[in-house]
Amino acid sequence: MQGKEITEGRPQVTEEILKTIFTVVNNKIHARYSEKGWGISVSRHEIYGILKEEEHELIEALQTNNSWEFFNELLDIAVAAIHGMASIQSQKMDW
Repeated sequence: MQGKEITEGRPQVTEEILKTIFTVVNNKIHARYSEKGWGISVSRHEIYGILKEEEHELIEALQTNNSWEFFNELLDIAVAAIHGMASIQSQKMDW
């Protein structure tokens, strides 16, 4: 199995869904920075720790069988990953 063959026959993601998700992620990013400040993560280890904590919360949400709770934890992971990438892109991390 390679390429498109993996998703053939499945319902498809639409551009509209992606636009909605990008808007949700963007709004959450700005809310997080407003809440916690705009400071970078200072190391890859800090970024990893944040992601692991969010992953733990994702697993807990999975066990609740609540799709929206799971969605919100995926959103937190997306925001954490983007913050990590922005921190690296800043070229100001200590290590």
